[in-house]
Amino acid sequence: MPTLPTPSGPIRFKSVALYPGVQQINKEIAAENLKLLKEILDRHGVQFQLAFGSLLGAVREHDFIDHDEDIDLAFMAEDRDTVLAAMPDLYKEGFRVCRYDRRDLVSVMRRGEYIDFYFYRPYGHGLRICSGWLNLESHITRSTTIEFKGERYNVPEQWEEYLVSEYGTGWRTPVKWNNYNMGRMAVTRLELKERLKDMLPKPLFMLLAGRAQRKLEERCKARLRKNLNYKI
Repeated sequence: MPTLPTPSGPIRFKSVALYPGVQQINKEIAAENLKLLKEILDRHGVQFQLAFGSLLGAVREHDFIDHDEDIDLAFMAEDRDTVLAAMPDLYKEGFRVCRYDRRDLVSVMRRGEYIDFYFYRPYGHGLRICSGWLNLESHITRSTTIEFKGERYNVPEQWEEYLVSEYGTGWRTPVKWNNYNMGRMAVTRLELKERLKDMLPKPLFMLLAGRAQRKLEERCKARLRKNLNYKI
């Protein structure tokens, strides 16, 4: 059984195979989970931002995106221990760890809906990184707030620039990219791939993850050069 190290001790958890197309988001439960999570982390003095598709939906649809599957949140790596120290309170409210990639990503689930925690650490060149994904440091460290689902949530101060950096200038036009009608064989392959990750010894996992991360870093740099004309 995989283990998540935390300041208050290791948490052994049952891993859930999560991959693009695993499920379509239940907006009602997702909103409930996000509000509850915020209440808990507020008590611990932890700030986070809506990120990726969650920010896109909040700004464009004023709702979760119909074809999204989870909630994405960005944290600074400096707050990681404080977030993990809040896990006992999260568990009391029904949240459970369901994924830990042994680097910068942790996922929690409640009532069948999951939330990704992206912990961004400094990368240099005015950037931060999480599991190979690069964003401008200013997008992670500087926030404003918007109203979403009756609550105020942090978002990047330059949220429109963030969305351009992620999705290009056409971010206002919805694009369905997840496939929720995959065949059984495709689903089995994805589930097996995710479960094999948990079974790998950490040195082998880190070796393979490092190779994949370097490729992703290069793709992200190309994306930032294309979408923002960012010099790296």
